[in-house]
Amino acid sequence: MRLLYATTIVYPSTLANRIQILKTSAALEGVLANDFLLCGTDIKLDTSFTNKNIYNFGTKISKNSLNMGLRYVLKAKREGFTHVFVREEMLLIFIYLFSKVLYPSLIISYEAHWMYNATKKVINKLFSYVIRHTHFTFTTTLGLKTEIAERYSYDFDKIIVLPDAVDVESYNVSYDKNLFRQNLNIDADHTVVTYVGTYKTLGEGKGVDLLVDAFVKLKQKTDKKIFLQIIGVGEQGSVELKNVLNNANINSSDYNIIGRVDFKDVPYYLQISDVAVMPFPKNHHYENYMSPMKLFEYMASRVPIITTDLKSVREILPDERYCKYVNPDSSYEIEKGILEIINNKPKALDMANNAYNEVLQYTWKKRSEKIIKTIR
Repeated sequence: MRLLYATTIVYPSTLANRIQILKTSAALEGVLANDFLLCGTDIKLDTSFTNKNIYNFGTKISKNSLNMGLRYVLKAKREGFTHVFVREEMLLIFIYLFSKVLYPSLIISYEAHWMYNATKKVINKLFSYVIRHTHFTFTTTLGLKTEIAERYSYDFDKIIVLPDAVDVESYNVSYDKNLFRQNLNIDADHTVVTYVGTYKTLGEGKGVDLLVDAFVKLKQKTDKKIFLQIIGVGEQGSVELKNVLNNANINSSDYNIIGRVDFKDVPYYLQISDVAVMPFPKNHHYENYMSPMKLFEYMASRVPIITTDLKSVREILPDERYCKYVNPDSSYEIEKGILEIINNKPKALDMANNAYNEVLQYTWKKRSEKIIKTIR
């Protein structure tokens, strides 16, 4: 078996899915060694990544999925790759079509992260045909698996649920947490409430405003010493959130909003936290398709988690032995959840430890092993 991971990505990038692709690839390479190759448009990695087997087509060649689909099939055939793994729908379509003519024995696997809906009906019909004839389909959630099976009359049992994952080892870091807090001007007696992630996804809010509102109300209504830490919301998100806090007369010494940090630094911010929050709204995307890496990062950090009660999250954390669930779209619910964790630290610690033990089955290595076992 020789596996080629087909993408059109460019890296460095601020997009979280790039990290997901690179982590998946590194784990696959760790198992298959030189029988694995990640291909993209222009991937340039620093020493924080272990990926070695990378091929770049270049920005002048990677003009469109049709062009890249042909090149991938030709490269796979020429270099003896028996399998192709792909998560980009248009690329999947053209790899499949060209393979039928040029390399019929090529085994194609598709990793779905959402329900694909093209603007043109002909593309949707073509994708419907291709996905039914793809050898293997993986989805990140059970909800997505169910929808794909229903829409495309796909055999439900042949779709494999494959949630995202985390490098647990990278969260077992040794450093002076008190000094790290001091460098961020966080007083030792403050409870640190943290959110890590973007401000919006696919143009939709991720509930960060609700967390900020809950924090403001806690500062106004209680004497609790709470510090809010928001990481990764981008430049525009940082400006908007700081304006909200300033307008609410919240002292700038009580919060820290950082637009971007390198993914390798995320463990340091999380492990000085006392609460990690996922305030996602309740809509179809988050309820059915979401498998956020931040969930697994929170779990690996052994920090008590507050999260919106969504089906997609309960696939990983089935009940409140692992986290504090709150009703969606309510800052008051987040406010209550934070206070519950502050006021019942033994229970919060139990939740954090249970979540950590659970995340040990969601590593990139185990994820890659499941892919290989399935498609081999």
